[in-house]
Parts: sequence; structure tokens; C-alpha cells
Amino acid sequence: MVLRRRTFKHLRDRTQDVITLRAAEWARHPGRFKAAAVGKRRDLLLLDALTGAHPPLAKRIAAFGAELRDGIIIGRPANRGRDARALRGLPFLQAGDLRPLRVTSALPSFEFNTAQWPRTRDTYRAPLLLVKEFFRNGSPRALTAVVEQDVVFTDAFFGASLPPHKLDAAHLLAGVLSSGVASWFFLMTGAEFGLWKRRLFDRDVELFPTPDLDEAVHSPAGQRVLECERQLRQQRGEISDSDWSALDDAVADLYGLDQADRVVVRDGLFRASWEWRTGRDASIQPAGREQLAAYARSFLSVVDGWLSALGRRRMRTEIFELKLADPLRVVRFVLEEKPGPSDIVVVRPDAKLHELLARIGERLNVKLGQVLVGARELRVHGRDELVVIKPAARRHWLGVAGLDDGDAVIAESMARAAA
Repeated sequence: MVLRRRTFKHLRDRTQDVITLRAAEWARHPGRFKAAAVGKRRDLLLLDALTGAHPPLAKRIAAFGAELRDGIIIGRPANRGRDARALRGLPFLQAGDLRPLRVTSALPSFEFNTAQWPRTRDTYRAPLLLVKEFFRNGSPRALTAVVEQDVVFTDAFFGASLPPHKLDAAHLLAGVLSSGVASWFFLMTGAEFGLWKRRLFDRDVELFPTPDLDEAVHSPAGQRVLECERQLRQQRGEISDSDWSALDDAVADLYGLDQADRVVVRDGLFRASWEWRTGRDASIQPAGREQLAAYARSFLSVVDGWLSALGRRRMRTEIFELKLADPLRVVRFVLEEKPGPSDIVVVRPDAKLHELLARIGERLNVKLGQVLVGARELRVHGRDELVVIKPAARRHWLGVAGLDDGDAVIAESMARAAA
């Protein structure tokens, strides 16, 4: 944003979208490599904050004498060479028997005498925190549940046998791992999830940053997570978006996330859904007024804070309401001398898209038609205004993009002020 009272134009340098990672930093934090590839700068900031504040899940449950283990591998008859009689008669949980936060129905008994890899009997002692290796079709949320009876589970799951007096901690973990915070984290750091594969490894789950569980279960936010987990567990139909959102909000409170962090997590959950066709289709739908307003609010949340610190003016946002079939969307931010908070207005241009772009280009002395041939996204600066032009697809107008664009505009203004 040009905050000095002079006129000049600037087309955004697209190299600023490239996230660099030093080799030494990669060696210290291997998970950052994938996050730098699939995420944005705000994702990296949140990742650093959470992993710096909370030890991994493996360390938290190790304090309870527990660890995450693979389930039984029955194997082909020729490979069943190990004694499994100690497990006979226990309920047998298989890949299709789990729904979000609950077992679907009564389980059959385990009736095998031998197996390829039966695991130890202690692996199956309740209470069991279970995490399914593969995601449900179309859902970016990890499939988790707590089972309060001894159960033999297959290698479709990872399971941790917690002490009986840590049952609340197990349910809290099930709720947290089902949340959008976990989905975002697995997208940023998971070995395969987010790379056109829809699975987790035990290591992915073990690295999840986890608050002190004994403190969390007694905190107000932790109690809300437990209540949401209980309500979702008791539902027998599909869980509604509003119910999932309530869980996400409770988990965000537990981690002390601010509004910007919640935008990052929410959009991370949406980006995780792109592993399925329905999610990808949703990501390329034309952005409408609601999506553009959410982008603008995120942008303003960054820039307004800076303007306030400088004692400067407010900002007006103009969302140009174009035809649904138009390939681009245009949003204009204008600094004003008026007091009060920044606002967002919808402008219905009396011109077609190419005419609108021509008018903007003439006013800012930029040949937008030529520039758009080689650039997918533009930020065009003028005298106390900024025009953002991007493809119409929703994926380009996420709230996290608004945060990143706001950060970039401030950096650009500071660089010019210092020049």
C-alpha cells in the first residue's frame, strides 16, 4: 500500500510468493519443508508457534506410559505363524467399523488362533485412543475415537492404550485430533497427506503439538472440547458443519489461537479437502460476494493494525460485483481521511470486465491487459489506493491469502519508505 502522498505505480513482484528455507533450518525442523511447499507464510508462522509452545503427542502420552502402536495383521494363512490365542473372544475392530468419534455397532469376536503380527495383549487394553490410517472418503478430518473396552484392532488403525484414570485425556485427544487444527497440521507436515494421498502415518500423529493434557481437561476450553466430543460421539447421523465448527472453535480456544490463526486453520481445512474431487471442485467455483468480503476482512485485519499504530487513516474496500462467468475478480482498497473503522462496500460497475480493467489501467497508468497475459495475480498500487486482481476461482480469494497480501503490502510500503 502506498502510504506516502505521491503518485507512482507498482506491480507486485511475484518472486515474493516463493518461500525460501535454509538447509540448516530444514535439518532442524524437517516438517517445515513440506509446509513451505504446500502452505503460505502464515502457515509457517503458526506451525512455529504451536510446535514451539507444545511438545509432540508422543511425548505427552509417554508421560502416561503409553505409545501409539499399529494394530494386528492377520495375514494370509501361510503367514499366520504367531500365537494369537490370548486375543480370542475380544471384540474385533476392522477398517469399516469406525465413524467419527465412535464405533459403528456391536463388533464380532476375534476368533483366530494365529496371526502374522498379533501384537501384545497390552496393545488392546482400554481405554484405547484410535486413529484410522486412511481418511474417510471426502473428509479431510482424521477419523478418531476412544473405545472404553478391550478391543483387537487391525493395522488400519494406530492405537494408544492409556491408563483408565486418563479416560478424559483420551477423549480430549480424540476431539482435538478430529478438529480442523489437526487437519491443517497434517496437511502442513504429514508425510503423504496433501500430496494426492489420503493417509496418515503413526509418525504424523505422534508429532502433533499437544498441550498439557492434565491441565487441559480441567480448563474451561478443555471442558468445551470434551463436551463437543461427547455430543458428536452420541450422534448417529452425519455430523453437521455447525457441530464441527463448534468443536473447531473449542480446540482453537484450547490452543489460544487469535482470529488470524483461526483463518489459517479454517482455510487449511478447506485446502485439505482438495485431496478429493468434491473439494477441488469447490475450490474452483467462482468467488462470490461472501468469499471476497472474507478475503477483504482478512486483508484489513492486517493493514488496519498497522494504520492504527501509525495513527493513520481508515480504509475503504470496494468489491466489484462482476458477472459470475467473468474469469477475474477485482477488489480495490482506498485510504481515506475519514475517522472510524474501515468498511467494505459492493460496487456494481456500469461496464464489462475488460472495460473496467481499461479504466483502472488508465487511472493508474498501467496497461493491465498486457500485464495479465504473463501474470496470474496482480496488486497494482496507485496514489493511496491498491487494486487486487486475481482469477475468479475461490481458491485465490481465501482469507489466508488476504492475510498474506496484507503482510506483503506492509513490507512493500516499508521498503519504499526506507528507499
